[in-house]
Amino acid sequence: MPLSEKQQKRLHYTLVIVIFAITGSTAAYIGKPILRGLGCTSQSLGLGWYIVAYLAIITPLYQALLLVYAWLFGKFDYFWAKQKALFRKMLGK
Repeated sequence: MPLSEKQQKRLHYTLVIVIFAITGSTAAYIGKPILRGLGCTSQSLGLGWYIVAYLAIITPLYQALLLVYAWLFGKFDYFWAKQKALFRKMLGK
């Protein structure tokens, strides 16, 4: 039995939320070991610089993971279009 349009929209947005949740959790989980591997700790850098380094690592990691998880869940085209639009806005084009 095919899904109605309303059910398809609900499934789409549910998958989008799940992808965002998994991506955020994974990026946060992987970010700290990467910093530790680079020798960055809050003691060595100070808390302020550690936070800056963490954000510098986690931001591109999040973007890459978002596309990986989107591909795994069959939503790559949707997220790729959103990321391209985001980068266009960031670059002022």
